[in-house]
Amino acid sequence: MRKALLRVTLLPCLMFMSACTTLSTPPVCHDFEGIKTALNRENTVSVLIVHGMSGYSEGDPNTLVCGITRELCLCPDGEPCHRQIIRETPYKWYGCLARQDYCGMRCPYRLRTYILDWRPATWHEKSLVRDIDESWCKRCKRLAFVDKLKRDFVNNGLGDVALYCGGYREEICYPFQQAIRWITADSNDDPCHEIIIVAFSMGGQLLLDSLDCMRDVTVENHSLAAKIRETFIKKTSAFFMLSNQIPLLELANLQPAINSYQYCDKAPCDPCQQCCPTATLRETEKIQQINWPETALGHFINDRRTTLPDFRIVSISDPNDLISYSFHGYNDYCQDSTSSCEGYFLNASILNVRTAYFGLINPAKAHQCYGQNGAVIRMIVHGCGMYR
Repeated sequence: MRKALLRVTLLPCLMFMSACTTLSTPPVCHDFEGIKTALNRENTVSVLIVHGMSGYSEGDPNTLVCGITRELCLCPDGEPCHRQIIRETPYKWYGCLARQDYCGMRCPYRLRTYILDWRPATWHEKSLVRDIDESWCKRCKRLAFVDKLKRDFVNNGLGDVALYCGGYREEICYPFQQAIRWITADSNDDPCHEIIIVAFSMGGQLLLDSLDCMRDVTVENHSLAAKIRETFIKKTSAFFMLSNQIPLLELANLQPAINSYQYCDKAPCDPCQQCCPTATLRETEKIQQINWPETALGHFINDRRTTLPDFRIVSISDPNDLISYSFHGYNDYCQDSTSSCEGYFLNASILNVRTAYFGLINPAKAHQCYGQNGAVIRMIVHGCGMYR
């Protein structure tokens, strides 16, 4: 009886253990430099950290900053400085830029972190969907997990994407542009100064678009904005993009192949597989390609390469991150394979989720835990050489 009971007890445990699958570590491609390389050049290094849709994930950006400073053995130097990003006419609060200086007790390293919080730029506009959803929730019950997903991801996160793809792109870019102005002004006092960018999720595209707006001749005070943009890009020595979403967001900029259409009400029926609603749609040809050199990404890379020919953005992604893209096959999507768009990215793969249970993982953790991943922190600090 005891043996039978023991077998019944151990059976679920064995089944659960057999269902736990350890995910293999993905390869890390190419070599790149990190913060320490810039510090070893005896320069002051400013690290700009920006978040994507709906803000930073839980624990970040403090976890990321603490990991970087701990890896470099740095301690705070002075009190933090918080600058509110406000527009007077009409009045609106767009966010906050927090600055903190760090120094080494046993080394000459000088590090400065800038943390941009642009959530207020879209918080008021998203109140529309929050109010509608709240009134709906008063009339029915919703599962706790679904309710959190609806509030945090759909209403808040996708709300930012909808505003960005609509008419609020300039509003969202404003706090980024103000942060760029302040960082450039702070660095003008130090000729030996470098800027390193760490962008979470959608924040990378927003920063690139913000810089691109500053080169537009139609912008007011464009000459000053263009000079600030030129200085900022010239001082940028590294760009780490955590959870790259550029291919997905670039779809908002695609234009139709033709601008005029003819109605075919009397056209005869042409039987084909696509007429079946359940048929799988297949691509018969490449309909349209993105002209990358003419995008915000292309302008940033090409302008930076005027003084640093080998500059590339480091794209760090988890293969289980649903809204992150690797650029291992990037050159296949260039409009011209012989153009200067080749090699815009270096790809580094990591794992935010290491174990799958019954073949399932938490995709939110795969997307949100970059700043809490020790491998990511070491890559940002030391580069890729230590992983070869």
